[in-house]
Amino acid sequence: MAESVLIVNGASRINGNTDILVGRIIEGAKGVGLNPTLVELRSKHISNCIGIKKARISGTSLHSRNEFKGFIEKGGRLNMPKVEEIEATIESLSDDEYARLREWFYERDWKKWDRQIEVDSESGNLDFLIKEAIDEKKQGNLKEL
Repeated sequence: MAESVLIVNGASRINGNTDILVGRIIEGAKGVGLNPTLVELRSKHISNCIGIKKARISGTSLHSRNEFKGFIEKGGRLNMPKVEEIEATIESLSDDEYARLREWFYERDWKKWDRQIEVDSESGNLDFLIKEAIDEKKQGNLKEL
């Protein structure tokens, strides 16, 4: 009977980098004779933090605020404010608007992370993880759950 491995995926994004990595881990585990079991936390009812939930409910758009309309000069040239001006604008945001901006940054970072993991996965830069799992199995370092 094959040894079982429990894999817990806590990513909320479907088909994101975590899903890609988990898929490759499952393939690698099966390839060395393990029996992987996947638990997807995204299908469980786990609440968001209160700030993010409030921002989503409010539906306020940062793009509709007058403070952001001055970024484009006449002629369509980008008129980027200085960091100090951006900081002052952020300081003036309501709690709900600030939560939306923070969520935007989170999403932006996750998209960049997803792209990098995808490139690394496709180029074979993460194959060492499968090799490590195989080596651990051969050395008997895996434990029953």
